[in-house]
Amino acid sequence: MNESQSTGWLSLDVGRLRTWFAPSVVLGIAAAGVVFFGTSASDTRIHILAALIAAWLTASAASLFAQALRQPLTIGLLAQLAGGGLAAAGVWFDDTVRLYLPLFYAALVIACLAAPLPLLRDADSYWVWCEKVALATLLAGATAGAGALAMIATFWSADQLFGIGDWLRKRYAIDALATFFLAVGPAVFLAILPPTEKGDIGAGARDFVRRAAMILSAWALTPFVLIYSALLWAYAGKIAFERALPYGQIGWMVGLFGLTSLGTVLLIYPQRASGPARVRLLWRIWPFLAIAPLALLAFALRARLESYGLTPPRYIAILLAALCAACALVAYGGRERIVRFAPAAAALALLVASFGPWGARGASSAWQAASLRTILAAHGLIRDGRIAFDAPAAQLTEGESGRWKAARAWLVSQKELRRIAPDTNELTENKLTGLVRLRQKSAERRHFHFSQPTDWTAPSDLARFVLVGAVTLTGADGPPKKVGGAAVSVSKTAISVTLEGRAPALFEFERIAQQLDNSGKPPGSFVLRATTGHDGVALLPETLTMTYQADGSPRPGWIRVQIFARQGD
Repeated sequence: MNESQSTGWLSLDVGRLRTWFAPSVVLGIAAAGVVFFGTSASDTRIHILAALIAAWLTASAASLFAQALRQPLTIGLLAQLAGGGLAAAGVWFDDTVRLYLPLFYAALVIACLAAPLPLLRDADSYWVWCEKVALATLLAGATAGAGALAMIATFWSADQLFGIGDWLRKRYAIDALATFFLAVGPAVFLAILPPTEKGDIGAGARDFVRRAAMILSAWALTPFVLIYSALLWAYAGKIAFERALPYGQIGWMVGLFGLTSLGTVLLIYPQRASGPARVRLLWRIWPFLAIAPLALLAFALRARLESYGLTPPRYIAILLAALCAACALVAYGGRERIVRFAPAAAALALLVASFGPWGARGASSAWQAASLRTILAAHGLIRDGRIAFDAPAAQLTEGESGRWKAARAWLVSQKELRRIAPDTNELTENKLTGLVRLRQKSAERRHFHFSQPTDWTAPSDLARFVLVGAVTLTGADGPPKKVGGAAVSVSKTAISVTLEGRAPALFEFERIAQQLDNSGKPPGSFVLRATTGHDGVALLPETLTMTYQADGSPRPGWIRVQIFARQGD
C-alpha cells in the first residue's frame, strides 16, 4: 500500500462520526439496543430492526451524496434524517406500499456506492473510490468478526472459570454479535471510508490488494468467463438447431454467469490495456459475448412465466437481465462508460422495483390473480364478472394445475386472495380450492431420445402402404417440407402430413408419448398412426427426440421419419 493511501483515508476519522455520519452512528447503536433489550425474537422487534437497518443504509447514502455535491453539513444532516425516516417508514408499512425487502436492501447498498457519482465524473476516479470502499468493508467486517469472537471467548472463559449465571449465559453471544455487527463494525466502516475526491488509478498499481485482485481476475475469472461464454454460445446453437429448450436450471446458470461476467469486467478495468492478452480480449468483446446468454435467459424466463407465472425471484431475474442488456448496450458506445453507469442504473432500477403496484410484490400479485381468473373463466366459473361458487368443480389440466397451485400459494402467502374476487369479502382458501379439481403431475421423463434401425422396408402391418420418402424435422413451427407428394410440417403439438388432394393427417405428440415407457423404447413395432385427419398416412420413426416442458406437455426436438401412404390414396 502506498503512502498516500496508508496515511490518508485508511486512518480512523472519528470526527466524521460526530458530524457527517452522526445519524448513522445513532441508528447503529439503536439497532444494537433493540437486540439488547429484548427477551424474545418477536415480529415487532424484527420489524423495528429491519427498519433501522434500512434507515442506516439510506442515511449513509444521503451523507455521501451531500458530500459529493459539496453541500453544507446542515443540509447533509437534514437529508440523512429525511431519507432515513422515509426508509424506516417504508419498511414499517411494507404491506401497504408492497415493499419487497431483499430488493430494497440491495438498492440501498448499491445507492451507497453510487452516491459520489455527481463528483467523480471520470471512470478512473470512481473505480479507485469503489476499490477503497471494498477494502474498508473487508476491514470493518474483520474488525466486527474479531471483536465479537473475542468477546464471546472472554465470556465463555469467565463462565468456565467462575460461572456467570443463566441469564448472562443465554445472552452474551447474541449481544456480542449485535454490539460488533450493528454498532462497532458499521462505525468503523464509516470512519475509514475514503473521502469523495478524485483519485489516480495508477497510484495504487503496486498495492497488495490491487495485485491480488488482478491475479484473481486474470488467472481465474477471465478464463472462466471466456470458456463459459463459449459453452453458452454452443448451447444456444444447439437450442436454435433443435428449436426446443431442454429441462434444466438454465435461468440460474445464465443469471449467475451474467453477474460473474459483469463483476469480472469491472474488476479488470485497471488492466484493460496493459493486462494479459486474455484480459484485453475480454474487455474488447464482452458486450458481444452477452448476446447468447441473454437470449437463453429470456427463453428460460418465458417458459417459467408461462408455466408458473410471475414471482419476485423471476421479477428480479427479468430486472437483472434488463440491467445486463442495458450495460452491454451502453458499452457499445465506450467500454469505460459501464464503470459509472452500472451502479447508477442498478440503484435506480432496484429501488423503483422494490415497492408499489409495479414492483416485485405488486406485479407478482396482479399477475397471479389474473392467472387464476383466466383459469376460472376458461372453465365457465366466472359469470357476469363474478365467481360462480355454486358451480360444479372444474377438472384442470396438468398445465393449469401447475399454474393454479403456484398462483394460489403466492396469493395466500401475501394475504391477497381478495384480488381474485374484489366483489366479495367471503373468499377463503378452502372456498377457492373447492372450485377446481387438480390433476397430479405425471411421472413422465423430462427428456428422451429414441432411435430404431430400419432397412427402408415397411413392417408387416404396413403391407398395403408404399414409401413416400424420408424427412428430417427440427423443432416446431418451421416451414413445411415437400417430400414426394406430401407436405410435412411440425407444430408445438403435432406432426402434420398432407397428401395432395387429401385432408392433413395429424400425429399428436401427446399420443406418441403415451406409446413410450420410461426407458424411451416403444412396446413392439413403433409405427405412428394419425391421431386425427386422413388415416391413409403412417410414419415410421428412425430418430425421435422429445422434451417435456414444465407444464408436462411434450415438445419436439430432432425428428427423422419415413412417410408411408396407403395404396390407392
